[in-house]
Amino acid sequence: MKNFKDLDFKSIIDDIGTLDNIFKSTGSHFFPGVRAIMEFPNGYGISVIQSSFSYGGDEGLFEIGVLDHKRELTYETPITSDVIGYLTDEEVSEIMIQIQKLSTYTIADNGEYLVGKEALEYDSDDDPLDHQY
Repeated sequence: MKNFKDLDFKSIIDDIGTLDNIFKSTGSHFFPGVRAIMEFPNGYGISVIQSSFSYGGDEGLFEIGVLDHKRELTYETPITSDVIGYLTDEEVSEIMIQIQKLSTYTIADNGEYLVGKEALEYDSDDDPLDHQY
């Protein structure tokens, strides 16, 4: 399983883009820090950040968010209903393993989330591979 050592951290400026984009999102041109994003085969992913604006960043600790198949934060997992801050690299690794162990999920035509065996067996009018994450 992937862990903290597998993350590829980049400068937040490089990750977000231009200084104008940073100013629009933070109101400041000064936004030092690093960020890594990793996707997992089950359709989930993780965003790990350390900056002066993240929970614990000023103390050298990390903040994470669980990502869905669209690389957007999701608050609908058993792991957390929010971002988690003040984490050591070991704690980030533990959460990464938990995310990788989450069941594969599918979004049914009616918008319902299906997990595990139910997700794998889902038969949609559309190509099921378009729905499985």
